[in-house]
Amino acid sequence: MINWNYDPNDIEEYDPITPGVYRVRIEEAEEELSKTGRQMIVMKLKLSGLNALVWHNMVFLEEYSRTTNRKLHEIFVSFGITEGDLNPEHWRGKVGAAEIEDEEKDGRKRSVVKKFIARDKQNALPAWNEKSGNSNAPAWESNINPNMLDTNSNIPF
Repeated sequence: MINWNYDPNDIEEYDPITPGVYRVRIEEAEEELSKTGRQMIVMKLKLSGLNALVWHNMVFLEEYSRTTNRKLHEIFVSFGITEGDLNPEHWRGKVGAAEIEDEEKDGRKRSVVKKFIARDKQNALPAWNEKSGNSNAPAWESNINPNMLDTNSNIPF
């Protein structure tokens, strides 16, 4: 028998996430192994102005080193992390920006990072906004339409 004291008043509610571009903060970053045994850094990202989280796995693929390095570069440039710094402790608390989209997998919808936005392309975004408990603003007011940002220049793909 499970030993648990269920409390219906102790439930954390998350805000819905509308696809778009958000400032994000790395709440947690941990080294882990993927299901296939590959090294990865699991990042828990908090979205500005919302009580919402998105998880992102940075998987290291030896056979696709250029793709792995491009994705790492995107993270370094978005969050202002020193190029080549693979210590997840140094990543925690850094603020950057990401384009968030919806993905459906196994019949379940979830929000995922489509790409991270370079620092010099983040100027159109509002400053970081910590969600206050009494905010009645709709979630979509916290994001920016990705078409408003010039995110395609200097991207090598």
